[in-house]
Amino acid sequence: MTEPDKQTLKLQVMLAYQLSHWEEAIDTAQVALSYGLKDDRMLWQWLSISAIKAGDYALADYALDQWQSKDPSELVERWRETLQLLKAKRATQRDSHTS
Repeated sequence: MTEPDKQTLKLQVMLAYQLSHWEEAIDTAQVALSYGLKDDRMLWQWLSISAIKAGDYALADYALDQWQSKDPSELVERWRETLQLLKAKRATQRDSHTS
């Protein structure tokens, strides 16, 4: 089996992200990262935001850490704050359902 073209993979992630196909963006980003694009900050950005939008907060935490290590910008921090708010909301909802 031949290795996929890295630029094609990156374009597929970008397209899935732009179309709000979060699961597809996550899956394709993970494939692209496994083929040696671990230093690509845009892939980590798309993976982080897609994971947040898909509700996979554990993956989002990890991806945000990776994104921040490549690009310590305010944008990362804003998304981290969004993630924390969503986690708190999920915890509150879970607590209200169990009480």
